[in-house]
Amino acid sequence: MTSTGDAVQAAGSRDRAARRAGVTALCAAAYTLVVLLVPGGVAVFTDHWASLYGPGHWALWAVLTGSGLVLLVGSTTAAGAAATAGVLAAVQLCGTGIWAVRHWEPFTGMGGRGETLLGILRPLAAGIAVACAAAAVACALAVLRTGAWQPAAGPRRRLPVAAGALLAAGLPVALLGGLRPITLLGTYGLLFSLPWGLAVAATGLLRRDAAITAGVMAAAGPLAVAGWNLAWDLHYGVGWRAYLLPLLAVALLAAVATAIPALRARPTPS
Repeated sequence: MTSTGDAVQAAGSRDRAARRAGVTALCAAAYTLVVLLVPGGVAVFTDHWASLYGPGHWALWAVLTGSGLVLLVGSTTAAGAAATAGVLAAVQLCGTGIWAVRHWEPFTGMGGRGETLLGILRPLAAGIAVACAAAAVACALAVLRTGAWQPAAGPRRRLPVAAGALLAAGLPVALLGGLRPITLLGTYGLLFSLPWGLAVAATGLLRRDAAITAGVMAAAGPLAVAGWNLAWDLHYGVGWRAYLLPLLAVALLAAVATAIPALRARPTPS
């Protein structure tokens, strides 16, 4: 009786953690949607200068929204993977908010969009950072409570963690070919290398389904950035072709990191 009662209590704790994470993620996603609509909205899919936020941020918003919905009403078996996706999307959107607070002013000067709204664009960007930080924490707690956090000894776990740390530190240097300009080094770290490095490292620390989710997100991110910016580079000649090889290398690294947990034996149902 006692063991049965403990199991029921543990299941209830997991469900509550997942629901709290779902509510927090959906609230952060709702706020993010409002911010993405000001000033450019979906015009960013056809106009590079419509907003500081691009199509990639809409994709992250969709991931965060889907994660929140699954955590709120989905099955227990999918909660770990959904929480993992929520953490990674929220971390990247949080970094975007921090970056946007500083970069809205130069963007309006270059593109001429949103200049009259500059007084509210910065506070809105700060709000993304706060809301998505809260969502990242809530989803991280759900990862722990749902049992998706399963670090273990062995090279199959250690190597992805080391690769993720190397990616986090090395990608900005590879993109810039050095350590200057220092501001752009920080921008690439905040927007790209830190969240992607976290995702690659997570493939060695999570349960099989959650690890694959992290790896897929880490592989899709650089491919999306490379593809979208290459398209604009071909049109405007803004120099993104020089970044293509480092981004493709990151995608390859993430694909290998995804394959490692995918080759693990599937857990047998209890």
